[in-house]
Amino acid sequence: MVRASRTVPFRLPGTADNRGILGLQYIRPETLPYRSLEELRRTLSGVYQIVYSREEILHFTFPSPLDVLKHLQATGVTGLRSRKWTKGQLEDFCQRYHRQYAAQDGTVPLTYHPIYMICKKQGK
Repeated sequence: MVRASRTVPFRLPGTADNRGILGLQYIRPETLPYRSLEELRRTLSGVYQIVYSREEILHFTFPSPLDVLKHLQATGVTGLRSRKWTKGQLEDFCQRYHRQYAAQDGTVPLTYHPIYMICKKQGK
């Protein structure tokens, strides 16, 4: 996502690095090809002055894999395909996610790795 202002020549790309939403790409292979912070800096530096850039790791815990999916749906970060899952596909995902990631108390993690950048077009 890129946001631009008409009055300020800055752009703020919002993305994640190649780890994306950690965990999901191991269970569901349909993930976007995310670039690392360094790759973004190299790619953008020819056209933009990198005013600010940073990344962070955000950890969340949910009662179940279904709650993870509801969270992702509510945030809008799952826009890869509009195809609905069948009941069997949903159950399969939940079982595999729980089997692979559940803590001893039964909760499951979700980890985001967002990258924040403010870029100014060169020569402005």
